[in-house]
Amino acid sequence: MNKCLNCGKDVNNKFCNTSCQNQYRSKQIRLKYEENPNVCQHCGKVLSWEQRKNKYCSNSCATIANNIDTIHSEETKRKISNSVKKHTSLLKKQRVCKVCKTKYVYSKGINTKQVCSKECSNYLKTHRKEFLSEKSREKMSESGRKSVILQGDSRRSKNEIYFYELCKTKFNKVLNNELMFNGWDADIIIEDYKIAVLWNGPWHYKKIKETHSVKQVQNRDKIKINEIQKVGYIPYVIKDMGKYNKTFVEIEFEKFKKYIAGC
Repeated sequence: MNKCLNCGKDVNNKFCNTSCQNQYRSKQIRLKYEENPNVCQHCGKVLSWEQRKNKYCSNSCATIANNIDTIHSEETKRKISNSVKKHTSLLKKQRVCKVCKTKYVYSKGINTKQVCSKECSNYLKTHRKEFLSEKSREKMSESGRKSVILQGDSRRSKNEIYFYELCKTKFNKVLNNELMFNGWDADIIIEDYKIAVLWNGPWHYKKIKETHSVKQVQNRDKIKINEIQKVGYIPYVIKDMGKYNKTFVEIEFEKFKKYIAGC
């Protein structure tokens, strides 16, 4: 009787069964490997039995070795660089909410670049002017001033011109469209009483053409009134929605004189 080379049981052959035969052969192969093991092709560290089919002992060594061994073309380098930049831009970043000043995290593509929540977004939409920088405010003012200059006398209606003529007969010093309010003008300026008359036609209240923005015009009007008051003048607005009408102008002029008398 012989002993099974794997488990030691009494057998007629070398092994008691096929399972023992396979186990014995696996042990012999492992012992042979351990006598002459493979090593990491980058750092030289011995590879364990489980790693015997690998070239490297770790992902770190594989990455370093591949970077050393690979020679990229300029086109490949450009593609890799663009891919890294794209991936970086998609990473989450931290910002401070423009409205409530709390810190928040946003991702590119999500509409939270300035605020942390929908509530803050809605507040910002309705109070945007409060959050404008001095540079942005000046840019808005400059835009309005350029618009005024471009419009010039071509925007003066016959009603406005007639009102201006009536003012000249009543007051000592009357000006028109002078840029004397931090670059902004007034349609008619009564220097005697420091009153700036704003003769606002339909352009200021309803859409006239496709490219015309009523909201933008009214925002400029608010800025202009604010600048007029800063200089110490009184803004006086006349709403004129109709065509040339002498009676209308004369009625407005009488109202204006009564207003001045009550000042």
